[in-house]
Amino acid sequence: MKNIKFSRVFLLFMLLFFSIEGTGSTQSFRDQSAVVNKVEESSQSVQLQEAGVFDGLSDILNDLESVLDIFNDLEELWSELTSVIDVSSIFNDLLAFVDAFMEQPVHEVTLVKEIPDQSINIGKTLELDLDHYFSGPDENEKLTFTTTAGKIDGQTWRYSANENKAMDIKVTATDFKNRQVSSTFLVAVEQDPIHEDSLYSAIYQALIHIEPEVNVSRFTTDSEEGWNALQEVLKDHPEIYYFSFEGSLFWSDGRFELKYRFPKSKIVQMNKELEKEATEIIANNIRADMSDFDKVKAIHDYIVLNTAYDYENYQKNTIPEASYDIYGLLINGVAVCEGYTESLIYLLNKIGIDSLYVTGVGGGENHAWNKVKINGAWYNVDATWNDPVPNQEGYIGDQYFLISDRQLAKDHSWDDSKLPDAPEAWD
Repeated sequence: MKNIKFSRVFLLFMLLFFSIEGTGSTQSFRDQSAVVNKVEESSQSVQLQEAGVFDGLSDILNDLESVLDIFNDLEELWSELTSVIDVSSIFNDLLAFVDAFMEQPVHEVTLVKEIPDQSINIGKTLELDLDHYFSGPDENEKLTFTTTAGKIDGQTWRYSANENKAMDIKVTATDFKNRQVSSTFLVAVEQDPIHEDSLYSAIYQALIHIEPEVNVSRFTTDSEEGWNALQEVLKDHPEIYYFSFEGSLFWSDGRFELKYRFPKSKIVQMNKELEKEATEIIANNIRADMSDFDKVKAIHDYIVLNTAYDYENYQKNTIPEASYDIYGLLINGVAVCEGYTESLIYLLNKIGIDSLYVTGVGGGENHAWNKVKINGAWYNVDATWNDPVPNQEGYIGDQYFLISDRQLAKDHSWDDSKLPDAPEAWD
C-alpha cells in the first residue's frame, strides 16, 4: 500500500513538473539557461592560475549545456503532445485508476461454518450464538438475522421445545448491502426420559426417591436390559451417587431390588450439603451475562483449583468410594477421574449446559471424561488430566479443555458409536 501511495505522488510530481499548460516548464528552463550564462561570464573573469582547473570547469559547463538542450527538446515534445492530446482528461483518468487500485477489497457476509444438527428435550430452550457461525464484512458491523423457526434476539437464536418432533430450521444472515448467506440444520425434540412412561424413568424415580424396590415388569423382565437402563440413569444423574450395586438384584418377575451405601436419613443430609455447596459455587463463579464458554471454563477451573487427585490412595490401590463421586470432590476436595467427570456434569446441569459421561482408556488405564455442548457443538473436556499430579496449588491445565475427537484420540480411546462427534476444537 505504501508503494501505491508513493507511485501516485511521483506521478503528480512529474505532471506538475512538466506543467499541463506548458508554461511553467519553459520559464524554468530559461531561468536555468540564464544562470548558466552568468556562471560562464563569471568564470571567464576569474584569473585562474592553473589551466587544468579551468579546463575541468569548462567541461562541466559544456555537459550542463547538453543537459539543458535535452530538457529544451523535451519541452518542445511536450508542447506538441499537449496540442493534440487532452492531458487533463488523461491525468484525471489516471488518478481515478490509482484510487480504484488503492481501494480496500470488499468482503461479503460469510458462513464461517455450518450450524450442526441439534437435539433437545421437551420443555427446554436451545440457544445459539450466531456470531460463532456467521461473519460480517467488517468486525464492527452487526449482521441481521432471520429464521424459519424460533426467535432472534440480537446475535442469539433461541428455540423453545414444546412438542416431540424433528424439523429443519434455516437461519439467514444479512449484511448492510443486503447480501445474504444461510445455514440449515435439523432440530430433534425428544421427551426427557425421566418424564416418559419408560423403563429409564421408572428406575430414575425410584432412585431419586431412595426407594428400596421398583417393579419394571411392564417394560421388561430381562435382567440385562434392566441393568443397562440403570447404568444409563447413573451416568446421566451423578446426584444419585449413593446407589450401591452390591446387594442390588433384578428378579425374573421384573422387580428391581435397590440398595444404597448409606441410610436414607444420611443420604438426605448429604444431599442438603451438596445442594448448599453447589449453590455457593454457582453464585460465586457464574454470572448471568456470561457466555456458555465462560460458564464451562469457570466450572472447569473451579473443579481443578479446588480438587486434589487422590494419588496416594491410587498408588496403594485403596481408593475410597467417596473419591469416585460428587460428594468426595465437592465436599472433601479429593477425587479420581469419575469424581471429576460426574462433578462437571452435576454443576453444568444446574446452569443448563449439556454434558455427557464418557468412559474409555487414557494412558493405558480405564478412564472417564466429559463431552460438553457449547453453542450447539460438542467438545471433549478431561478435567482430571488438566489437574496436575501431585497437586499444584493455583495451577490449571488447558491441554484437554474443549478439544476435538482427533486431538483427544492421541492418548485416549473410546467407543464413540453412541456419542455425538466433536469434530473441532474450540476456536
